[in-house]
Amino acid sequence: MVAAPTTLQIGTRGEDRATAYLERCGYRILERNVRFKCGELDIIASEGNTLCFVEVRYRSDANHGHPFETVT
Repeated sequence: MVAAPTTLQIGTRGEDRATAYLERCGYRILERNVRFKCGELDIIASEGNTLCFVEVRYRSDANHGHPFETVT
């Protein structure tokens, strides 16, 4: 029997997908999972002269709300 993926594994997959999408759109990935005392930045990317801070949220369905509702 195959074990269900952990929350960390699911989160990493979501961040991998987001990173791949950003790269396909022409963004350059500068850093991932940058930790600070007050939290973490999932992805830091740049596009031209614009620096982007990306928060990745994943939901398997809408039963627990839309992902943007989880960002405070």
